[in-house]
Amino acid sequence: METPVPNFYFMGIQFFHLLALAVWVGGIVVLRCIVFPTLLHSTRPPQSVVLVLREVYRKFYKITLFCAVVLIATGLIKFMTWENLTPWNAIRYLAIFGMIGISLYVCYGVFPRMDKTSAVVSKSAPENTRELQSVDINDLPFLADWLTMGSLICGMTALLMA
Repeated sequence: METPVPNFYFMGIQFFHLLALAVWVGGIVVLRCIVFPTLLHSTRPPQSVVLVLREVYRKFYKITLFCAVVLIATGLIKFMTWENLTPWNAIRYLAIFGMIGISLYVCYGVFPRMDKTSAVVSKSAPENTRELQSVDINDLPFLADWLTMGSLICGMTALLMA
């Protein structure tokens, strides 16, 4: 009986595809289960929590954008080389595009608002008090957190369909 030769090209593409998904989903779990609750229950003032969350999310979403590039590249290679458009594959690709869409919105929609908020918070002059009151510093981290939960649901779906 002859032993088949493994397809190392497929194995490599599949490895990087699943690795990108695992890094993305694992990062969300760490943020959601460890970082976010720890910061919310800390004794820090809300302004400093917002500043720390902004930096944590900014660094995490840089990683997610890299994972998105890897997922798009490996997904295209897989689809053009081995896969057919089945309902399972369609659901997986839609979930991946959902994750990418959420990440792009957070990076280019939420982060600029967080930057504006942190700029207002960091100014300590009394004339900025009215501007500070007009920006609700507590909404932006929660918005990023809920969007991250949506990305987690998409990521779990994509992993399930992989």
